[in-house]
Order: sequence, then structure tokens, then C-alpha cells
Amino acid sequence: MEEIVYHAVDLAKQLPDAKALAEPQFIFVDEFQDLNQLEQEFISQLARVSQLLLVVGDPDQSIYSFKYTHPAGILDFAATKGVEPHYSLVTWRCPRTIVEKANQLLLQADPKRTQLLSTPASAVEGGMKFVRKEYQTEEFDYVLQSIAEKLKHETPRREIIVLVPRRKLGTEFVIYAESAKQRIGISESTKFCFSAKHDFSDAERERILLFSLLAKPNSSVHWRAYLGCGDNNHFAVEMKKIKDKYGTLKAALERASPEDFPKASKRIRSVCSTVAHIKEFIESQGNSSLESALNLLFPEDVADVAEVRQMIVMLKEEGDTIKSLYDKFVDYIRTLPEDEHTIRVMTLIGSKGLDADHVFILGCSAGNMPGERWSEHITDSQHIDEQRRLLYVGFTRAKQSLSVSWSRQIPFSQSKGHNTPSVRTVTHDGIRYSEVGISDFLQDLRVSWE
Repeated sequence: MEEIVYHAVDLAKQLPDAKALAEPQFIFVDEFQDLNQLEQEFISQLARVSQLLLVVGDPDQSIYSFKYTHPAGILDFAATKGVEPHYSLVTWRCPRTIVEKANQLLLQADPKRTQLLSTPASAVEGGMKFVRKEYQTEEFDYVLQSIAEKLKHETPRREIIVLVPRRKLGTEFVIYAESAKQRIGISESTKFCFSAKHDFSDAERERILLFSLLAKPNSSVHWRAYLGCGDNNHFAVEMKKIKDKYGTLKAALERASPEDFPKASKRIRSVCSTVAHIKEFIESQGNSSLESALNLLFPEDVADVAEVRQMIVMLKEEGDTIKSLYDKFVDYIRTLPEDEHTIRVMTLIGSKGLDADHVFILGCSAGNMPGERWSEHITDSQHIDEQRRLLYVGFTRAKQSLSVSWSRQIPFSQSKGHNTPSVRTVTHDGIRYSEVGISDFLQDLRVSWE
């Protein structure tokens, strides 16, 4: 995608009088803080001769560093000559008690800050709890019992959200909730479902992209996505040189050969070899059956792709072709499960843009908040600031009540599997646990723990 935006910006600069740039007269951009500098530059080029450019955003909700977001961009835009800035610090969503704690998170990052959230005079007091449990099962039970109480008072299930800092923790809570809900007093018809776009591993992504190329062998987008596998920058530099050599991506896919480049250009030659290898793969599978192709891409005995295979087998129907099954698979992974009987469980980052009357944030221990830094292009300090904003986003999803919890003892296997740092390992009743501390973000809040 970044490559497409880069070329769009480059083309806009080369053709400043192009009709396509002059046509948009009123441009509205929401969540401006989620755009990266290249995307913000594209907006500037598009709006160069427009009558009105209106951008809306909140730098305190910038949580997408993985896509190189530039949260300062909206502040830079506001300070630009000719721009009329407007600021609103009043939230009509959250009660006063929740806004107070959310502001404390903002002050952690900048104690001298004066611009903070406020509520209108009509805002309710709201409810907020900070809960500490000894064991994770006790924490899970607390959340379930609280949800059962809400349901007894006829709270719609869509107005309850359970947020977690880690995807795996959310999955584990769903499994626990489904097995324990009847014991807690929650009806069988109520479903707990992890509501998020699927986060596939590198091995899964590669196989899925091969699946897409079998389904749509002439798709330049799918080809380019596959050729970017295995590199943090998607082989952007190498792909540019290859396209410069052959003229277009389409021509490169037809003619690319390692022998057309010097032996010293190992990465470029490797990409060309991949093109030839995948072309051979697609040709070899041209007459294969759907079953044969699935067994080749997603072998039944390979654990790394077992979850994807399970999804595909579930979707497969008589008469399906590779293309029809691939299309159904794409629709399935893009659809977030939600109905009137479902209580959503999702990651903090997945809750952006949503809200509910009652929000539960569990697993707020050190090691989960802040979690590991995956982005190589931000510093540790920037990562911590973003993780704090992530918790701030979670706080401000709540319209009536918010419950924040953590447990001192979590299963040792979970700590190891999630890479969650622990203080020490302890054993109770023959079971190993990892002892974890409270999140630094919560430790600095002025709260009473239950």
C-alpha cells in the first residue's frame, strides 16, 4: 500500500495540473493522526486547489506506529498559515470519574500539560473499579460475575465489551468464559467471541498469499504482496530497481531474470528468482484439484498452518473452485462476529472507534502494559508513550462504567508463551505460576484497589 501512495504522491508532483487533482473541491479527513507522513502529503497534494480541506483527529489516540503514523502531523497542520484551527476538549461519551482517570494517564506523559478532557455539566458521575486478584482464574471469574450482574439488569450484550492488551489473552478468556458461564449464571445463548481481524503469522501469510495467487494468478496486487514477504520494507528498494529495469511491474513479472542483474545485487536477484519460482508453482498447479491444492498449501500435519486449514475446511462446499473458496475465505476473515447474543472480547487496539456502556479491561499487569516493542522505527520511550495512549483509548470507550483488573499470579505456560516478564516462578498445589507486577501506568494512578 505504501508503494502505491508513494507513486501517487510522486505522480501528483509531476502532474500538478492534472484534472484528477483539481476535481475534489471539498475534502474531509477523519482520524488524521492515524495517517503517516506520506499519506498526509498525499492529502496536501489532493487539496492543493480545493475549496475546503477539513481534517479531524486526536494525537492522544495515535496508536498505529506499525504503519508509521505521524501524530504530530495534525498539530503541524493546525499551525500552518491559512489554516483555521478549532479545539474541543469536551467529551460527551464518558462519565466524570472515567475522564478524571483518563486525564491522569495524559499527565503521566506530560505533567505540565494543561489541555485535558472535560465533561459537560449534564455528564453523569459514572462507575469505575480497579480490581486486583491473586490468580488469573479469580480475575476471569470476577469479570464473568460482573457481566452476569449486568445481564440480570437487562443490559444489552452489545453494550458490554471486554478488552485485553494481548490477543492470546483474549482468546484464553473466551475459552474460559464459554466453559464457566453457566456456573456463573450466564445463559447458554450468550456467546463470548473474540472480535478482531485475524492476526496471521508470517508462515500463515505466505501460504495465504500463495492461495491468492492460485485463485488470481494475474493480480499484480497479490504478486506484489507475496514478493514483499520476509522483509520489513517489503523489498521496496529492490522492487523499484526491478521495475525501472523492465518498465512496469507487469513486465517485470513476465521477464524478470536474476541474470539481468550483477551478481553483487543478491537481494534483487533473489526477488527475481522468487518470481520464476512462483510462476512455476502456479503453472504446476493449473490442473490440480481443489483438494490437492489445499493439501499442498495447508498440510493437515503442519501445526503452523493448522488454524487456517480449519477455517478453510469449514468454509469449503461441494462445487467450490480455488477462486470461489478463496473469495469466501477473504469474506470470512474480514467479517467481525457480532450479533445480539454476542459479548465482544477484543484487543485494546481493536476497540478504537467503538464504545459501550460497560467496559472491562483485564490483564493489566507489567509486561502486558506496556507490552513488547515490535516496531523497529520507534524508540523505547516512544513505544511506552504509545502504550499509555492505548490504555487511554481503552478507558475512553466506556459510557457508563469501567472496570480495570489484573492478577498477581498467571499460569507459567501463559507467561512463557506470551513472553510476559515475571518477577519469579512459584508453585501452588503442584501448579506453576509466574508472579507478575502491576502495570506502571496503573501504579501511578491515584486509585483504591478492591
